[in-house]
Amino acid sequence: MSATILIVEDNLNIRRFIRTTLQLEGYRVNEAGTLRDSLASTQIETPDLIVLDLALPDGSGWEFLSAMQARPETRRAPILVLTASADPGMADRVRAAGATEFLTKPIAAAELVARVRAALDTLTQE
Repeated sequence: MSATILIVEDNLNIRRFIRTTLQLEGYRVNEAGTLRDSLASTQIETPDLIVLDLALPDGSGWEFLSAMQARPETRRAPILVLTASADPGMADRVRAAGATEFLTKPIAAAELVARVRAALDTLTQE
């Protein structure tokens, strides 16, 4: 059974790129473009991994990270934060908030797939 990945990204073109890239690798993909939709999606189905943009139109990825850490069923899901911010301290802040990885946009398809595989491999080894 392939892993289910939730993409939380408000930019439709970026979301489409991520979805297509991951589906071509055999992953099941769910999508959300807002904080509200992403939280609702995790209530319907717990994802195995989440790709998260920090800038959302109705809130922030920080709120999403906090909500995921507060729920036992989502606390273990790896979260790959994908953002345009190049702030040098951002990687440490997102990891402290519960994210597994910090990636900057734009990202190459091969790097995205490699990071997703690595995060899922770590999860299965626990």
